[in-house]
Amino acid sequence: MKKLEYVIQKEEGLHMKEAVEFVDMTEEFRSEIEVEKKEVRMVSGKSLLGIISLIARKGDRLYVTVQGEDEEEAAEAIQKFFIEKL
Repeated sequence: MKKLEYVIQKEEGLHMKEAVEFVDMTEEFRSEIEVEKKEVRMVSGKSLLGIISLIARKGDRLYVTVQGEDEEEAAEAIQKFFIEKL
């Protein structure tokens, strides 16, 4: 199991474009991916509606849990996505 933590840096936060890109990327992995914003709830990292429902804004902290056979690769891809896109 891999756990990641990231604070949104982008002024606009996590908008539709980034949410679609994130879900498209996570769907490539077999691992279970969950994203949590403490004040809200935990959602599937492979659910566009779930990711959008987090309403993640600049300064919000997201917690990601990755578990499964390709968790290393998935965690690396997610970390790269956060750094480059958010």
